[in-house]
Amino acid sequence: MHEHLKCSDHQQFASNPENFRLLDSVIEKLPTFSEFLAQRSNQLSPRPNDVESSSMPSSVYRVISPLAKADEIAKSSTCKLKVTLFIITYFTFTIEFVLIILAQSLIMLALAAGLS
Repeated sequence: MHEHLKCSDHQQFASNPENFRLLDSVIEKLPTFSEFLAQRSNQLSPRPNDVESSSMPSSVYRVISPLAKADEIAKSSTCKLKVTLFIITYFTFTIEFVLIILAQSLIMLALAAGLS
């Protein structure tokens, strides 16, 4: 990522204000954090037929739908690679945020259990 930020392609992309308008329009198409969490919770259970008929582990099905949507958005953009990287970063950040919240909740529960 660090190398990409220093490369001439990225520098040229970042110096063009039109690209930020395109990026803003892509961001506006993304779900809000609460919408993303609601969609994500609906996607965590793969359909039984899909799992039975495939050799892929069920964990793979948990990420197919969000990535497919990201791919759709990226294909409609003039900056496919850059937009795809941004969307993947967005999903990664969101997942990390949720994991942090879950970890904090577990710590709070452990502390509460220890105090009672």
